[in-house]
Amino acid sequence: MMRLALTIVLATTFAPTAAADAFSLALHANGGADTTLYRGEPLLVQALLIFEQDEAATVALADGQAWSRALSLTLRDGAGQAVPLEWATLGVAPASSLAFTPEATEITAVMGLAPAVLDALPPGHYRLEGLFSTEKSAAPGAWKGEVRAPRVALKLSAEQRPNSPPEQVYRHRLLARWQQLNDRHEVALVELDAALEQMPDDIQVLSDKAEVLVEMNRSDEASEVLQQAVSLYRQQHPDATHPPRWLLRRLQELDSYSVAAAGTTNDAAPTAIAVPPAAVPPAATPAAATPLAATPPATAAAPLAQEEPAAGPRHWVGDAALPATADGQWAVAARAGSQYGEADYSSLRATGAPDVPGADDHPNAWCPAARDSGSDWLELSFVRAAPASEVRVRQSFGPGAIVKVEAIEPDGQVHTWWEGVDPFGQDGFADDAVWFGVRVPLTTYDVQKIRLTLDLGAHSRWKQIDAVQLIGAPPR
Repeated sequence: MMRLALTIVLATTFAPTAAADAFSLALHANGGADTTLYRGEPLLVQALLIFEQDEAATVALADGQAWSRALSLTLRDGAGQAVPLEWATLGVAPASSLAFTPEATEITAVMGLAPAVLDALPPGHYRLEGLFSTEKSAAPGAWKGEVRAPRVALKLSAEQRPNSPPEQVYRHRLLARWQQLNDRHEVALVELDAALEQMPDDIQVLSDKAEVLVEMNRSDEASEVLQQAVSLYRQQHPDATHPPRWLLRRLQELDSYSVAAAGTTNDAAPTAIAVPPAAVPPAATPAAATPLAATPPATAAAPLAQEEPAAGPRHWVGDAALPATADGQWAVAARAGSQYGEADYSSLRATGAPDVPGADDHPNAWCPAARDSGSDWLELSFVRAAPASEVRVRQSFGPGAIVKVEAIEPDGQVHTWWEGVDPFGQDGFADDAVWFGVRVPLTTYDVQKIRLTLDLGAHSRWKQIDAVQLIGAPPR
């Protein structure tokens, strides 16, 4: 659902105290890492708390307050001065206690500023900082520590958003999301209808409208809107090799649409769903992440069954084959040469732990804007800059296009770890979720970022990357 719903595991007993650096924190402003804020629009900040240990941990405050009370946001102006603001916590109220395990690794909260608050600020460049600290407030036996998010650059414009239809659709969707999170659903519908006046065939706006209707208990209307979106998708993409799965799944959840009756069965290898870019922050990532289904090795995997070298490329077919590590960290920020959408299929979808079940075309992965021509790149940032020995990339759809892996120091110096041909480009891996890794001797320098270069012409399928993990200990 579009509505922010924090799926959590409530702790009944306190878990063992985790290390002080057990968590990382990421912020996304209006769906991205670098954002221009226009007059009359809100700021929605998605704060993602990520657990990065192999043992359990509990987050709970001594006074029984919601865990988000330990989360603070600071907006600083161009001179570095903090701007006094009252941030609103949006959506479902956060729980008072969270239990994290290696399978339940993430929790999200959304905080925001109303348009009137932003309009009162002088235009210019700002930066957004986030801190999650339980140093003085942790309950006995719960995790105690603090973690800071990478800074997010913001530009506050003196102008309103440009008047082109795509830009105005973005504006209306952003305002609708703000109203939706504030439980003003009728107003949200007005904004979405205004967006549809600009672009009547916008599939993503229709999807947004359906979710608002669901929250208003108007499921029959929501089903009609989703069916309209499915029909539009087929008109706009008559040569697509598979149905719009994300829409059909939502219809199935509403129990008012039959996939079989719609004739959606197709055994052909799917391509990326071509939907208009999303303009608002994605829905919350659940704390209890759905375990990834192990993918059985494909027939073509046999040539890859070899002894892994001490340094060089590595490869695993299926999530169950991935060696465990206690020293990895997931990316917390990302940018790319291009992206299919501003939220779904965007670069930020490659951050955090894997959340695409199995091998699938899925909006929770980064997808380049082009399918089978040219090149593209994805750059991932990590909270802890430290010596590293390995990077692992989960290619959740259309694997086989990675041609270069580079490590970047905090000062920007670049080191090429590997360059060559991705072994997963052969057809036998078209339907597998696979991991491509590069192992190096433990670096003498700190690694802050990883840059991946893709040859989009490697094959004709869409390419999608779900998650990237940086390993900071010598190979075992």
